[in-house]
Amino acid sequence: MRKVPILLLEYSNYLLTANTLYCLGQYKQFEIHLLSRNAKSPFRFSQLVKSFHYFPKGEPDVSFLDFAKKVTQKTNAKVLVPTSAPSFRFLIQNQEVIEQFIKVIPLPELEAYEIAAEKGKLAKFLLENQIPTPSTLYNLTENLEQQLANFPFPVLLKPKVGSGGQGALKKPGITRFDDKAKLISFIRQHHLEEGYIIQHFIDGYVIGCNVLYKEGKLVTYTIQKGLVLRDNFACSLGIEFINNHEVVELVDNLMSKLKWNGVANLDLIFDNKNKTVKILEVNPRFWVTVGGSMFTANINFPALVCLMALNQPLENIDYKLGKYIPLSAFVEYKFSSSIVNKVKFSWKEIDSRHYFSNFIPRVYNLYSQKFG
Repeated sequence: MRKVPILLLEYSNYLLTANTLYCLGQYKQFEIHLLSRNAKSPFRFSQLVKSFHYFPKGEPDVSFLDFAKKVTQKTNAKVLVPTSAPSFRFLIQNQEVIEQFIKVIPLPELEAYEIAAEKGKLAKFLLENQIPTPSTLYNLTENLEQQLANFPFPVLLKPKVGSGGQGALKKPGITRFDDKAKLISFIRQHHLEEGYIIQHFIDGYVIGCNVLYKEGKLVTYTIQKGLVLRDNFACSLGIEFINNHEVVELVDNLMSKLKWNGVANLDLIFDNKNKTVKILEVNPRFWVTVGGSMFTANINFPALVCLMALNQPLENIDYKLGKYIPLSAFVEYKFSSSIVNKVKFSWKEIDSRHYFSNFIPRVYNLYSQKFG
């Protein structure tokens, strides 16, 4: 059977590209070509990539679109797949032009994407639609002291845009405050009124819900709970896939109102005090643990969106339960002396394919980080 050429669009996020490429590489009917804006992309050395095509970041979009068209013709690629947030946004903004020469995976409308991608807009949308979420202040530029007068503490100061608990370059990531005066002083000192929200800190645990929608209708999903806690609100790489009907109903309430199309990863929190679930944020793109959905839960989201773009039927889209951890994360976790009461993982729950599928890019990336 002849393989279907797929064109993967990379900007600069190593982990998101690695995990998306890993999932596509496990679907043997695809032949993967890489279209990159990163001159030093480690994935030009990947055994999963048939050909590599680079176009400089500084060039205008119209020139890049022309280059993408030429690469499509050269590779005979049938579907264009983004990886990180900038590549998703680029495809959404230029979808009409791009679809003249190649199919793209299902994507949301730009307005829905902007709401999902920006924590301030998302909080406003959730509150206006009475969808459960922690109490949030999303406009810090006016009457901040007055807004905080009766606001519950402790709180988290969060960047409106960012992932893994991190903010923009040289800006603070997610930070907890127990004192109102210290919070206001920190905001004023670092000039954070424009790009941040204040959200009530909920005592509980985070639940992830990964979804695939078609024009506002849920196609499939997986639900995961973190098992390996990390610093600075970064996502857990050791996870367990679980069932939770309350999570599905809550997520569908939001995503159906957004008329969502395509994939997304949502973070929710189980409130230990009220015993309820609340939505924290939406990542309108692939996510770092997307390989876990494929390896353990048997839902290969990157492959499924390609099949949808090709108008192919989707089969076996009911997910399985179980634990998951990539081999590299397991080794670090196993030999960490600072962690007590460690969760046990069986060998069938440890993903070694993830490590070796992009072994050369992994080594190159580590070398580049250390030596530049």
